[in-house]
Amino acid sequence: MSIDYQDTIKSIMVKVTTVSQDAKLTDALKIMVKKDIGSLVVAEKKKGIGIITERDVMKIAASNPDMLQNKVKEIMSTP
Repeated sequence: MSIDYQDTIKSIMVKVTTVSQDAKLTDALKIMVKKDIGSLVVAEKKKGIGIITERDVMKIAASNPDMLQNKVKEIMSTP
């Protein structure tokens, strides 16, 4: 008996949701809530350059709620 791994991987793959590094954090949060996801890949010219997570945003909101008006690039994690 053999397993077709390609079919297995294809069945669990999902479309990645991205956001621009210049998007406001509030806009990124709206996307995460609407799509019921916990992170967004930050992309420019179809290339991933970082990631923003719920945890990143919670840290900012807890320390200074006014920072939610900042841009994604100011808190995103990068490789």
